[in-house]
Amino acid sequence: MARKAYLIADLGYGDAGKGSIVDFLARNTKASLVVRYNGGCQAAHNVVLPDGVEHTFSQYGSGTFAGAATFLSRFMVFCPENLMNEIDALIERGYEEAAKVYIDERAPITTLFHKSVNRIKERSRGNSRHGSCGQGIGETMQDVEDGIALCAGDLLKPDLEKKLTDIFNAKSKLVKNDGSVDYEYLSDSDIITDILHNYEDILGFVEIVKPNWLRENIPDVSIFEGAQGVLLDPRYGHWPHVTRGNTTLEQADELLDEVGGVETIRIGVTRAYAVRHGAGPLPTETRGENTPILKNEHNIKNKWQGKFRVGFFNVDEINKAIEACPVDYLAVTCLDHVETPWDYLRTGGWFREQESITKAIIHNTHLPILIESYGPTHKDKKINGELI
Repeated sequence: MARKAYLIADLGYGDAGKGSIVDFLARNTKASLVVRYNGGCQAAHNVVLPDGVEHTFSQYGSGTFAGAATFLSRFMVFCPENLMNEIDALIERGYEEAAKVYIDERAPITTLFHKSVNRIKERSRGNSRHGSCGQGIGETMQDVEDGIALCAGDLLKPDLEKKLTDIFNAKSKLVKNDGSVDYEYLSDSDIITDILHNYEDILGFVEIVKPNWLRENIPDVSIFEGAQGVLLDPRYGHWPHVTRGNTTLEQADELLDEVGGVETIRIGVTRAYAVRHGAGPLPTETRGENTPILKNEHNIKNKWQGKFRVGFFNVDEINKAIEACPVDYLAVTCLDHVETPWDYLRTGGWFREQESITKAIIHNTHLPILIESYGPTHKDKKINGELI
């Protein structure tokens, strides 16, 4: 039997419910590995269990509760401090066995210094913010482009302190003193000692692996979990409100091409309505009494991303994302949110009142819906037909 990989991509601006879909797929396909193929520690993929246990997966794969291991590819930005926090949270929830993850030695590392520069720059933009999550991903990707990034494999090398010091010196020159705690981190080299201790701790929970690890260890069924959304890709999004990485399935395809002999099932995830967290265009945004009440919403206003915004399902933008990132099937989430009268309000002419919203989505995207989600847990979802 051929090995299979389910490839997951968000067709919007993120926050479509990828974590919930990955958890559901891991349970229904018996996938034993989740590959985080892009993005970084800014991911916030929520998984809720029927017994009320929940976790926001950032660097662990969202199939962890279903028993799947995690592999961070060379395209995934790795933050040791954030991962240690996530390990602690999983242990508190009784998942001690989950406190280990495999990391490609080439995966770039984002440090406290990258975060500090990111946050100072974003604050300096005032009302013209780009929409950063404040996790330093853009600063790290700049180092990747410049060929000077600290990588996971460097955690095992004797010159780690020198490389970390070089990053500290370089980042300290990029911003002016704004009186914040972030600038203090860029002005006190003693922090490097603390960071090195943190890095030593994380090595007790992760395994840094060679470039051929995935090719030699990919199981019969795996899930490739994407981050952010296609409409945040710098090639397809609204500049400057975009990310610094590739948010399509291209990097998943590249990894699987290197493995060879794996059948792929490509799934695009979208909510039943449009969402965006923070700055940037949301063409169908709605406000006031016509805004739906979002049940059990995890995506609340926060310091960096700002307000969580909603709008009508945008066929033009979803089809733009599908053209940029071809998929075989759709997974539509939050169908429990689109109750009357939300279903039948004016939606730019694409929705016909006599159709269900799922039929309207199929009609306008020309793609079948493989998974429908009517709530946060895996028991709130249904499969249309067989999982290929």
